[in-house]
Amino acid sequence: MTRPVALVTGGSSNIGWACVQRFAATHQVVIGDVRAPTEALPEHVRYCAADITDAASCAAL
Repeated sequence: MTRPVALVTGGSSNIGWACVQRFAATHQVVIGDVRAPTEALPEHVRYCAADITDAASCAAL
């Protein structure tokens, strides 16, 4: 079964991190944030450094 993909901006901490953990149960998750997560990433989760206030960074994401 192919998992849907969820992109969580600001997913390295607080509410964003809670969203990442919830989505990880059923989705492939990409975290886009300027800060790397401080906790180990759950299975099916990847981190990509991205600044959503910068157009080039968003395009690269």
